[in-house]
Amino acid sequence: MHPAIDSTAGEREHSTWETVMTTATSRANILVAKYLYVATMSFTAAVLNLAAMMFSMGTILGPLFRRRQMDASFQIRFSPCR
Repeated sequence: MHPAIDSTAGEREHSTWETVMTTATSRANILVAKYLYVATMSFTAAVLNLAAMMFSMGTILGPLFRRRQMDASFQIRFSPCR
């Protein structure tokens, strides 16, 4: 979402909106370029997020699924405080 906001509001903050509007290309080309930029950054963020989740869940759930012979159980052991 940040690239989408920065590609429009950031142009006005950095005073580059007027420069972009004076380029020798049509406004439709600028709009398409900004759209493709946001789509590419969103796709990249989604792929990296998915990879991070798969890595995290693999390291967390890996030991549980390696021992298929044993029944899975959840135990809380209370030990006296010393």
